[in-house]
Amino acid sequence: FLVGDRHYRRRQWLFTHAYSDTRVSKMVLLLFLLLNGLTSVAGPKVLIYGDSWAQFAFGFVFKQYCSNVNFVNEGIQGTTSQDWITGGTGIRSIDLDGVLASNYDAQSVYILVGLNDHTFDQRAPEETSAYVEEMVTKTLETAPHADILLTGYGNLPDCESYDTLRVYLALLGEKFALMATKYEKLHFVPITYIPSTRRYFMDCIHLGQNGYHELWSNPEINQILCPSPADEEENEETSFLGCFFSRLRSFGAGW
Repeated sequence: FLVGDRHYRRRQWLFTHAYSDTRVSKMVLLLFLLLNGLTSVAGPKVLIYGDSWAQFAFGFVFKQYCSNVNFVNEGIQGTTSQDWITGGTGIRSIDLDGVLASNYDAQSVYILVGLNDHTFDQRAPEETSAYVEEMVTKTLETAPHADILLTGYGNLPDCESYDTLRVYLALLGEKFALMATKYEKLHFVPITYIPSTRRYFMDCIHLGQNGYHELWSNPEINQILCPSPADEEENEETSFLGCFFSRLRSFGAGW
């Protein structure tokens, strides 16, 4: 306790006295950035955003297949493709521009959205696809070097009457496949191969841990989301100095 208390008092002195001197405060902040850079480097960044299929994605499962990345999950359950473009309302409020701006350095982006457009808003596949394409173009504008992945959804279990939803998802997958032919950095990999049983789904509509194992272990998905050693060497932001100076740049003028 005494050791911890001594370190606590030192930290208190630092924040109450050191910042009274502008030069010292800048040095303290520089040291903080340096140490934070050392502890934050986690490899190339992979961003996933969308609805509950994105939010519930098991990041620790993903890292079993792709251990050298910084996995960033910005999924929000209950959201639709329209929410991500218009900003949504209430608990479905979203700031897509903010999400993309804070992840401009992502090497890969996985967009997983569209199911709720049918279940909540009875949106047609064509309209959902148009919103998703807006999400793709916004992502490419902010992170032009990122590879973008679309998978659509797996075949749902038979535990509920989702016949119209299954037809909708199949048509949405076709739209995604066509969309992928229009953009060099956009890839479509269907995941309908995941068995539609409760062993792979946590309920009648969401993948469980075994389902995400099937998803992340897909070689095509791995190739898109997991960097090769050569990719890592070329990625400035993954290096210590790249990360450190990136953090310095974010503070803007005044230094």
